[in-house]
This record gives sequence, C-alpha cells and structure tokens, in this order.
Amino acid sequence: QAGAEGLAEALGYLPLALEHAAVYVDRTGASFTAYQEYYEQQRKALWADIEPPDASHATVSTTWELSLEQLHGQEAAIQLLELCSFLAPDDIPLTLLQQAAGDEVALPEALQQALGNPLALDRTIAALQRFSLLAREKDSLEMHRRVQAVIRDRMGEERAAEWAIPAVNLLLEAFPEDSAVWHTWQEGPRYLAHAAAVAWHADRHGADHEQVASLYNQTGY
Repeated sequence: QAGAEGLAEALGYLPLALEHAAVYVDRTGASFTAYQEYYEQQRKALWADIEPPDASHATVSTTWELSLEQLHGQEAAIQLLELCSFLAPDDIPLTLLQQAAGDEVALPEALQQALGNPLALDRTIAALQRFSLLAREKDSLEMHRRVQAVIRDRMGEERAAEWAIPAVNLLLEAFPEDSAVWHTWQEGPRYLAHAAAVAWHADRHGADHEQVASLYNQTGY
C-alpha cells in the first residue's frame, strides 16, 4: 500500500510500532500516509488509541515506560536519556558528551558528575543497556528514535524547554566561535547531525532564538 515504506522508515522499523500501525490501519481504514501524519503531529494520542491485537502485548508507549520505571532513583541514567533524546539517534560521540562535564553547559548535577567520571559513566551506560534503552559501540552511543520520542513525550513541554538550553550549549561548545581552536575540521562531521537535531528540537520547545541561530551559524562554518 502507498506510504507503507515511508512509514516503516519513520518508525525505525521497530516491530511493536509497525504492529500498532498495521492494526490501526486495518481497524480504521486510514492510509499509511495518514498514520504517519498522525504520528508526527499527535503521537501520544495515537499510540493510546488502539489496543494491541494480543492482550499479552503492551502499547508502544507502555513498553518503554516499563523499562524506564526500572531506572527509578538512577538520576544520571534518566538525565543521560533525556539529553540524548535531543540528539541524532546514531553515533553519539562520548567525547561530545564528556566535554559537558564542565560548567559551561550547565547540566543537572547527577549527569555532570557521571560524565566527569569514566567509571560512573560506564555504570550509567550499562544500566541503560540492561533495559535496551541505549546501546554502546566503542566510543559512541546509539538510541532508537522511538525511544527518543517516548522520552521527549514523557518529559512534557516544561522539562523539554529546560533541556533545550544545555542541549544547545553542548553543541555550541563543540563548534566554538574562535577559529583558532576549531579542532572540528576533523571531528565536526560526526557532530553535524546532532547539531541539526538539537537546533530543531530546541526551536520547537521555545529555546532562545539567538542561541539557536548561533548554533546554525557555527554549524554552517
């Protein structure tokens, strides 16, 4: 059916998300293209709208919520997820995150301490890998885009607006204005997708327009 391939790509080929889409289309008669529009504009309402075909299956949102509940009390892990939900899903350099251990980015204390301590960071990442919320590949992290969407939905507008500030500052630190320290001629290509993602999310959540413009400007350079 028309639109199926595009929808599958938008859903990251996640089986549970694809199952929900198929059930919704079958029961409502909507097109896959319409489902994708609903997903992009009214995701929370959409995912709660149709019960899964098998009672043993949870809804898309509930599946990730159950994993998140297991992180109760692990503030650094939760905060790392929230920060990464503003970045591109693939190849999140650990060096990009670890540079935020200083005061310039103004991260929450628990996460800042974890990023400044390699052992604590390893433990934080391991906790997230245990529940399939995040994956590590040598010097980088990966976070499924559907998990990112659930994290952003879960935090709500107020907290998302709060996270937009350090997320933008994180990338501004990676693309400094002083060309004399532009190590980014070599490292920069890894950061480009993350800069674009951060700027887009920050703009949506009402971040300082001047800061977002600066990020676009430095990314352009």
